[in-house]
Amino acid sequence: MKSNLKFISTKLKMPSPRKNYIIREELFKKLENIFNYKVTMISGMAGSGKTTLLTSFIKEKEFTNFRWVTLDDDNNNVFSFWYYFLEAVQGILGDQSKDIIDLFEKIVHKEDIENIVTILINQLQINEDIFIILDDFQYIKDEYLIKTIELFIKYSSEKIHLIILTREESKIYLGHLTISGSLLEISERELKLSSDEAMSFLKGTLNLNLESTLINKMEKISEGWIGGLQLIALASSNNKNWIKDIKVLNKYVVEYLSNEILQSLKEEEKNFLIRTSILRYFNEEICNNLLDKNNCGEIIDVLLSKNLFLITIDEDKHLYRYHNIFGRFLRLQFSSLDENIRRDIHLKASEIYERIGDLDESIRHVLDIENYKQAIRIIEKMGQNPKGWEYLHRIPLEYIKHNRDITLQKIFYHFCNMEFEQGKHMLDVLKNQIEDEKVLRILQFSMLFIEDKYLDEDTISLQDIEELNLSNVTKSIVYLEMSVFLSMRSKYKEALELINKTIEIEKHIENPYIRFFMLTLKAQIKEELGDLNESEVIYKENFKLIEKHAFLYPLSANNYIAATGVYLKNLNLDKAEEFLNKGKFVMHKSYISLNRGYMHNLMELYILRGSRKEALELINELVELDTHENSMYVASILKYLLILDNMDNELLKKFIDMYKSNNGKSIRLEDHLLYARILLSENRNEEALELIDTILYITRKDKIKVALIEGLFLKINILEKDFQYNKREIINLLREAVYYSYENNIKFSYILVGDKVKSWINLLKSERKEDLSTPEINFLNEIMLILNKDCEEKILSNREIEVLDEIVTGASNKEIGERLNISISTVKTHIINIYSKLQVSNRVEAIEKARKKGIITS
Repeated sequence: MKSNLKFISTKLKMPSPRKNYIIREELFKKLENIFNYKVTMISGMAGSGKTTLLTSFIKEKEFTNFRWVTLDDDNNNVFSFWYYFLEAVQGILGDQSKDIIDLFEKIVHKEDIENIVTILINQLQINEDIFIILDDFQYIKDEYLIKTIELFIKYSSEKIHLIILTREESKIYLGHLTISGSLLEISERELKLSSDEAMSFLKGTLNLNLESTLINKMEKISEGWIGGLQLIALASSNNKNWIKDIKVLNKYVVEYLSNEILQSLKEEEKNFLIRTSILRYFNEEICNNLLDKNNCGEIIDVLLSKNLFLITIDEDKHLYRYHNIFGRFLRLQFSSLDENIRRDIHLKASEIYERIGDLDESIRHVLDIENYKQAIRIIEKMGQNPKGWEYLHRIPLEYIKHNRDITLQKIFYHFCNMEFEQGKHMLDVLKNQIEDEKVLRILQFSMLFIEDKYLDEDTISLQDIEELNLSNVTKSIVYLEMSVFLSMRSKYKEALELINKTIEIEKHIENPYIRFFMLTLKAQIKEELGDLNESEVIYKENFKLIEKHAFLYPLSANNYIAATGVYLKNLNLDKAEEFLNKGKFVMHKSYISLNRGYMHNLMELYILRGSRKEALELINELVELDTHENSMYVASILKYLLILDNMDNELLKKFIDMYKSNNGKSIRLEDHLLYARILLSENRNEEALELIDTILYITRKDKIKVALIEGLFLKINILEKDFQYNKREIINLLREAVYYSYENNIKFSYILVGDKVKSWINLLKSERKEDLSTPEINFLNEIMLILNKDCEEKILSNREIEVLDEIVTGASNKEIGERLNISISTVKTHIINIYSKLQVSNRVEAIEKARKKGIITS
């Protein structure tokens, strides 16, 4: 079939008012004031005349500045509702409409809709009155959707007027509009026909020639309900005797009347009504193809002449739909047909709507018969947009698993939408059902995002990815996941290669989400390599991307917390603190890995500022997290416990066991560096030196500057045990460390070494000053200033402050030793040092002097 019907959503067409409609003069007078109200609410049961009232009023007053959206149950989610809303108002938006719709089709977060609505509000600041009509609003019940509509109503221009038609009481809060006099309401009671209007409706609209007594009886039974009046009139056209037995209209009487009407028709007409009742709109062409007929136009004309509840959607295209009163009854009759017949009709309807371009209607019909394979095929045809994702929620995982692209994209969707529980459930189900080994491996990499897990599996080759024939969008997602995995293995060069591949793909698909994560990963890898200047530039580029695409705002937390690492490494600690605070403000609480990243960066900030107590408290919190069940997370904590001289022996044993059990497989540079520290702390210097030399070989070859500098300092620690013999090599290693750190301002490595680094710097400047460039000397001077300032500010060492804190509590020397896990003689030594530095002679004086100097506050 080649369709002559170019699809334009029938949801956006105002139904034509019925022919020979009656003028509702009192209600028209009320509606003439709609310019003075922000919201007009017309409420009434099905068939109460809401739509006819408004459409006839618009026609009589020759209104043109209106937009119409007919809603149904599929629109009860933020993506679908706002999609059609944007389509409806795009003519008002002008040139901006394409940009907003493009943004909408690229969003992933449900919460991003609020940003779209905000943009829409700003763009709809217009000078002329516009009326946006939302028909059948009773379907809108989703709490979050209602919140976004309330946002629009509250902040939209006074020139934007919403007219809401609903069968039920709206869930939208409009109290503030009532108080301010900005709400116009027309109730069901007001919609009821008067006796004169009922007479006009029966004689003028339905063109029935009835006796006055019969009309009075009908009007009394219907109680002014237009739909009920029409049902009674049509049912009694062939048999007027039964009406005397009806006292009141209820759902059983309505069903009885509907059946009387149906049975009075010819068999061909009955079959037409029942089999087309599942269509939300139709015309002659659609019905002819659905029913394999060539006379459906004639049948439609006959039904229209009999006033059989057909609503005209578009007179020019001869598009119709059934009124809800009669349509609901007809669909009940359809449900009693043989199951195979019902399936065939739905399937054929889906094919017809797909051919004319209405993919929403096409999907709806295959979902009704649970033909999920067809539904997935049509969703793929819709392309990458939020509407398609909403339909995916209705498809069981057992069907999605057969489609590689949709499976992998849906995991990414859950992650971006921060639906971590749904994503985890999907992974748990699919990992036991998917047989394709390559897809299963990729799903395991998805756990890095959803479950914050560290994987020991080997990577999947690029050739394997190519053989899966994935779409560009899916391929870019897989490349991103793989690059995360590779960077966790310290394979930064391979990770960057994949990111560069993603950059090339993204140029063609222009997906802001993928671009954001791509830049974030690249910046993180550059940070690990020690290219802090380049990393900072990339993070700034990401902030510009967020400014350009407001819907990316929730992801700004990722950018703030990740960028903090750069400022920690170059000791811009005030900037680091500012970014951590901003990141925490917008961070999603259920985002496990980001929360862990925030805590880890805050812990590093405390350490670099010398706040030992706060750092240890945060370390204890990190240890309690379930995520610290592998070497990746344990290593990041143990390193600082060693530096702080506060080892957790249980955690230490856990790491050593994991390190040895790996046999070199998947061991990261960070793990090797930590194990070297452990060997050094145990005076196993030869083993430590051998391991450090291996680390230095790798980091020099791949130019991994941060790890290289740490390795150089660890080696110097070992060599200075025989300083005179190793002096020349120590100086060379120091020179190398400065060379790799000055350009990118990598200062934190020096501060973590502690006060001894001052003697190293003095040694280097005295022995090799002529080899140092001016920028290198300036860099070393800056470090010395920081270290000297810290010494001036910190009269007492961290351990001495801990002892003083215990003295404040009144603890004895023995109790202090037990609490801090040190000997009594060590406690005495610390107390002597405290007295000496504070120039006091007893505990009371020490406490008082420490308070005056701000060393303690309690």
